[in-house]
Amino acid sequence: MQIEETLLGGLSPEAFLRDYWQKKPLLIRQAIPGFESHYSPEELAGLSLEPDVESRLVIEKAGERPWQVIHGPQQEDTFLGLPDTHWTLLLQAVNQHDVDIASLFDLFAFIPAWRLDDIMISYAPDQGSVGPHTDNYDVFLIQAHGKRHWQISNQTVSDEDLIPGIDMRIMQQFDMSKEWMLEPGDMLYLPPNVPHHGIAQGDCITYSIGFRAPDQNELLDEYILSRLKHIENNRRYSDADLIPSANSGELSSNSRQQLRKLLLDTLLLTDDALDQWLAEFVTEPVRGAGPEPVEPAVSESELVELIKQSETCYRSEQARYCWYRDQAGQLLAYADGERITISKEAEEWFIRFADQRVFFQQELLEAAGSKHSLTLLCQLYNLGFLIFDSEL
Repeated sequence: MQIEETLLGGLSPEAFLRDYWQKKPLLIRQAIPGFESHYSPEELAGLSLEPDVESRLVIEKAGERPWQVIHGPQQEDTFLGLPDTHWTLLLQAVNQHDVDIASLFDLFAFIPAWRLDDIMISYAPDQGSVGPHTDNYDVFLIQAHGKRHWQISNQTVSDEDLIPGIDMRIMQQFDMSKEWMLEPGDMLYLPPNVPHHGIAQGDCITYSIGFRAPDQNELLDEYILSRLKHIENNRRYSDADLIPSANSGELSSNSRQQLRKLLLDTLLLTDDALDQWLAEFVTEPVRGAGPEPVEPAVSESELVELIKQSETCYRSEQARYCWYRDQAGQLLAYADGERITISKEAEEWFIRFADQRVFFQQELLEAAGSKHSLTLLCQLYNLGFLIFDSEL
């Protein structure tokens, strides 16, 4: 049986999106039959020591204070001093460091790629938890090792319902409405703002597939900042056609119109301008910097030789990618927050690139047989968006 048949418990992607996505929770038993954690607890602890891996250690009890959070990189001595129970290690964006972890995103390809945020892996010994809480985004919780007892609630949660003075946003009171025990391969989908509480039953590893959902403040802040960066000549208000005012305290219609025009011209609120900015925004790295360009850049003939030396090529997970067609039907390609200029003949290959994470030698050699596709491949490689296994 294919995973596609079990992932949503027999539901088609259309039915899942219609009936559950952003609407109500769904438990899927054996969504991924035989699923096992890619990492042992010891390996996860080792990852958390790395300076480029974002991690948090949440100590419910026996810390300096209740629900103490220690941000990474973690220290070996810290793990040696931990109690046997009631703590959790969280590692964010493991997909950026492991292509096998990133491939789990492909199971959810029926959801637009720009909505994907990261894959978090959590390890907890017995009774480990991050407390009852809500998230502002959709999440698929895949049990990878051991058991976790999940509870959800129908409560509506505001800031007043949270425990004050601690490092975490944890609810003071949690009224359970449903509960399940998840075992490896089981998956729980939770829409945004559903209160939930997961408690490890023995050693426990859980994978969280999280989805980004920018809010109004984030969109507005980022858009205005982007416009400020593009203002070359700081125009001032001008009223060279001013006529004598009958009432000096009046903000006249003409003044209001001029001020509105200055503001709207600055914001550049046209459909084309907004579409281009949105594509830049959704492809900007959420955590850390994007990939480094290749130095020195390789030529197209050198790239062909590199392809011949490699069995596999990976798309960099340090960047995000998207494309759309404008009102004239032209394909606009974006990566790492920037537009990439490509020829019309290479459009189909960029669409493939934006959909696919792993490429094999034969398909790259076939692409390299086209001048336009080879030029695009070379451009992507020199920007740092392609990594060959011979380089790892």
